[in-house]
Amino acid sequence: MKNKILIIFIILIILLAGITIGFKIMDNENNDIENNIRENIDVTENVDTKEPPHPIDVPGDQNVRINSDGVKENTSSQLLEEQNINGIIINNIKLTYVNGESTIIADLKNDTGKDIQELGLVYIKVKDETGTVVREMSVYVMSVKSGETIKINAGITSEIVNASQLEFSI
Repeated sequence: MKNKILIIFIILIILLAGITIGFKIMDNENNDIENNIRENIDVTENVDTKEPPHPIDVPGDQNVRINSDGVKENTSSQLLEEQNINGIIINNIKLTYVNGESTIIADLKNDTGKDIQELGLVYIKVKDETGTVVREMSVYVMSVKSGETIKINAGITSEIVNASQLEFSI
Protein backbone atom coordinates (compact mmCIF):
# COMPACT_ATOMS: atom_id res chain seq x y z
CA MET A 1 0.00 0.00 0.00
CA LYS A 2 2.83 2.39 0.88
CA ASN A 3 4.49 1.62 -2.44
CA LYS A 4 1.30 2.48 -4.38
CA ILE A 5 0.95 5.81 -2.53
CA LEU A 6 4.63 6.57 -3.13
CA ILE A 7 4.30 5.75 -6.84
CA ILE A 8 1.14 7.92 -7.14
CA PHE A 9 2.91 10.75 -5.27
CA ILE A 10 5.93 10.53 -7.61
CA ILE A 11 3.65 10.49 -10.68
CA LEU A 12 1.83 13.61 -9.39
CA ILE A 13 5.13 15.43 -8.84
CA ILE A 14 6.28 14.49 -12.36
CA LEU A 15 2.94 15.68 -13.82
CA LEU A 16 3.09 18.97 -11.93
CA ALA A 17 6.70 19.51 -13.05
CA GLY A 18 5.70 18.73 -16.64
CA ILE A 19 2.74 21.11 -16.52
CA THR A 20 4.91 23.87 -15.00
CA ILE A 21 7.59 23.40 -17.67
CA GLY A 22 4.89 23.36 -20.38
CA PHE A 23 3.41 26.66 -19.16
CA LYS A 24 6.88 28.19 -19.01
CA ILE A 25 7.59 27.16 -22.62
CA MET A 26 4.22 28.52 -23.80
CA ASP A 27 4.85 31.79 -21.93
CA ASN A 28 8.25 32.18 -23.63
CA GLU A 29 6.66 31.50 -27.04
CA ASN A 30 3.96 34.12 -26.33
CA ASN A 31 6.66 36.61 -25.30
CA ASP A 32 8.50 35.90 -28.57
CA ILE A 33 5.27 36.44 -30.51
CA GLU A 34 4.56 39.69 -28.61
CA ASN A 35 8.11 40.91 -29.24
CA ASN A 36 7.78 40.11 -32.95
CA ILE A 37 4.47 42.00 -33.07
CA ARG A 38 6.05 44.99 -31.29
CA GLU A 39 9.00 44.93 -33.71
CA ASN A 40 6.61 44.83 -36.68
CA ILE A 41 4.57 47.69 -35.26
CA ASP A 42 7.73 49.73 -34.74
CA VAL A 43 8.78 49.02 -38.32
CA THR A 44 5.41 49.93 -39.84
CA GLU A 45 4.66 52.94 -37.62
CA ASN A 46 6.23 55.37 -40.11
CA VAL A 47 4.85 53.80 -43.29
CA ASP A 48 2.99 57.01 -44.13
CA THR A 49 5.94 59.25 -43.31
CA LYS A 50 9.00 59.21 -45.53
CA GLU A 51 11.89 60.58 -43.52
CA PRO A 52 15.52 60.89 -44.50
CA PRO A 53 17.91 58.62 -42.58
CA HIS A 54 18.84 61.52 -40.29
CA PRO A 55 16.04 63.84 -39.15
CA ILE A 56 16.25 67.30 -40.68
CA ASP A 57 14.32 69.92 -38.78
CA VAL A 58 13.45 73.05 -40.71
CA PRO A 59 15.77 75.68 -39.19
CA GLY A 60 14.89 79.21 -38.11
CA ASP A 61 11.79 80.91 -36.83
CA GLN A 62 10.89 83.30 -39.67
CA ASN A 63 7.49 81.61 -40.27
CA VAL A 64 6.73 80.91 -36.61
CA ARG A 65 4.66 82.58 -33.93
CA ILE A 66 4.89 81.24 -30.39
CA ASN A 67 1.51 81.42 -28.66
CA SER A 68 1.10 82.21 -24.96
CA ASP A 69 0.68 78.50 -24.21
CA GLY A 70 4.05 77.73 -25.83
CA VAL A 71 2.61 76.22 -29.02
CA LYS A 72 4.60 77.16 -32.12
CA GLU A 73 2.32 78.02 -35.04
CA ASN A 74 3.31 78.48 -38.69
CA THR A 75 2.42 81.87 -40.21
CA SER A 76 3.70 81.39 -43.79
CA SER A 77 1.26 82.90 -46.30
CA GLN A 78 2.25 80.25 -48.89
CA LEU A 79 1.48 77.47 -46.45
CA LEU A 80 -1.96 78.87 -45.70
CA GLU A 81 -3.04 79.11 -49.37
CA GLU A 82 -6.04 77.05 -50.46
CA GLN A 83 -5.24 74.14 -52.77
CA ASN A 84 -7.61 72.55 -55.31
CA ILE A 85 -6.81 69.03 -56.51
CA ASN A 86 -9.38 67.99 -59.14
CA GLY A 87 -12.28 69.32 -57.09
CA ILE A 88 -10.89 68.35 -53.69
CA ILE A 89 -10.32 71.64 -51.89
CA ILE A 90 -7.86 71.80 -49.00
CA ASN A 91 -7.90 74.99 -46.90
CA ASN A 92 -7.83 76.32 -43.34
CA ILE A 93 -4.40 74.73 -43.04
CA LYS A 94 -2.68 74.90 -39.66
CA LEU A 95 0.82 73.66 -38.88
CA THR A 96 1.80 73.60 -35.21
CA TYR A 97 4.55 72.17 -33.03
CA VAL A 98 4.14 71.24 -29.37
CA ASN A 99 5.67 68.64 -27.06
CA GLY A 100 7.95 67.20 -29.74
CA GLU A 101 5.27 66.74 -32.40
CA SER A 102 4.39 68.73 -35.49
CA THR A 103 0.75 68.52 -36.54
CA ILE A 104 -0.94 69.51 -39.80
CA ILE A 105 -4.69 70.05 -39.58
CA ALA A 106 -6.73 71.14 -42.58
CA ASP A 107 -10.23 71.15 -44.01
CA LEU A 108 -10.81 68.89 -46.99
CA LYS A 109 -13.93 69.63 -49.05
CA ASN A 110 -15.35 67.40 -51.76
CA ASP A 111 -16.32 69.89 -54.48
CA THR A 112 -16.33 67.30 -57.29
CA GLY A 113 -20.13 67.07 -57.50
CA LYS A 114 -20.19 63.36 -56.62
CA ASP A 115 -19.81 61.23 -53.50
CA ILE A 116 -16.42 59.59 -53.04
CA GLN A 117 -16.58 56.17 -51.38
CA GLU A 118 -12.85 55.95 -50.70
CA LEU A 119 -10.55 58.86 -51.43
CA GLY A 120 -7.43 57.00 -50.28
CA LEU A 121 -4.12 58.59 -49.37
CA VAL A 122 -3.64 62.34 -49.42
CA TYR A 123 0.09 63.00 -49.75
CA ILE A 124 1.72 66.02 -48.12
CA LYS A 125 5.13 67.35 -49.15
CA VAL A 126 6.67 69.69 -46.58
CA LYS A 127 8.98 72.25 -48.20
CA ASP A 128 11.48 74.75 -46.81
CA GLU A 129 12.02 78.33 -48.04
CA THR A 130 14.06 77.11 -51.05
CA GLY A 131 11.29 74.74 -52.15
CA THR A 132 13.26 71.67 -51.08
CA VAL A 133 11.11 68.82 -49.81
CA VAL A 134 12.19 68.10 -46.22
CA ARG A 135 9.44 65.61 -45.33
CA GLU A 136 6.75 63.59 -47.04
CA MET A 137 3.69 62.54 -45.10
CA SER A 138 0.27 61.13 -45.89
CA VAL A 139 -3.14 60.76 -44.35
CA TYR A 140 -5.81 58.22 -45.31
CA VAL A 141 -9.29 59.51 -46.13
CA MET A 142 -12.31 57.22 -46.45
CA SER A 143 -15.60 58.47 -47.88
CA VAL A 144 -16.46 62.12 -48.48
CA LYS A 145 -19.93 63.06 -49.70
CA SER A 146 -20.40 65.71 -52.36
CA GLY A 147 -20.18 69.14 -50.74
CA GLU A 148 -19.00 67.69 -47.41
CA THR A 149 -16.03 69.16 -45.54
CA ILE A 150 -13.98 66.99 -43.20
CA LYS A 151 -10.87 67.58 -41.08
CA ILE A 152 -7.64 65.83 -41.94
CA ASN A 153 -4.86 65.48 -39.40
CA ALA A 154 -1.25 64.34 -39.93
CA GLY A 155 1.50 64.33 -37.32
CA ILE A 156 5.22 63.72 -37.17
CA THR A 157 7.73 63.68 -34.34
CA SER A 158 9.99 66.24 -35.98
CA GLU A 159 9.95 70.03 -35.84
CA ILE A 160 8.74 71.15 -39.27
CA VAL A 161 6.72 74.13 -38.04
CA ASN A 162 8.97 76.57 -39.92
CA ALA A 163 8.09 75.06 -43.32
CA SER A 164 7.37 77.57 -46.05
CA GLN A 165 4.95 75.48 -48.08
CA LEU A 166 2.85 72.32 -47.99
CA GLU A 167 2.01 70.61 -51.27
CA PHE A 168 -0.98 68.27 -51.18
CA SER A 169 -1.66 65.57 -53.79
CA ILE A 170 -3.99 62.61 -54.16
